[in-house]
Formats: sequence, C-alpha cells, structure tokens
Amino acid sequence: MVVFGFRRVGKSSLIKAVLNEYAPSNYFYIDLRRFEEGGYVSYRDFVKALEDSINARVRSRRLLSILSRIRGVSISGFRVSFSWGRDRGCVC
Repeated sequence: MVVFGFRRVGKSSLIKAVLNEYAPSNYFYIDLRRFEEGGYVSYRDFVKALEDSINARVRSRRLLSILSRIRGVSISGFRVSFSWGRDRGCVC
C-alpha cells in the first residue's frame, strides 16, 4: 500500500491504525523516510530495512519456518538475516 500526501498530515498514523485494527500481527512496516537524504534507494539498503522490519515484529515460529525455506535467508533464534553477493537467494 502506498499513501501520498503533504508532510505531517497523519499518513503514517492512518496506515498504522488500520493495520493494527485489521491485521495486528500480519504486516511489516518500512518507514521510507530513512532514505530521504539520498537520491535513490539501493537494493541492499531496502533489503536491510526489510530485515529490520521483520526482526522488529517476528514472534511466530511458523513465519520463521517459512522464511527459513528461502535461499539466502538465515534464521538465528528469532532473528532473520539476508545474504548478499553470489549466494543471495531469489524471493520468487
């Protein structure tokens, strides 16, 4: 989901409120404001943000089991990490 609008009008709050109401544990939120300084978002930076978002919310052994089947994804306890370079998997 992408929501556009002027700064400081409550877009993030709206999205978080709807997600918490209708899918309290079934989403990952990535705040793209962390990339405002650069002219673009690299693949590596985006995947790192996704990794951070997953790790902030992961509580389910079932989700960890699903993620562990993806080549390039490592599970350690309740922590998820993605590999880089030639060993990087494809999430298809």
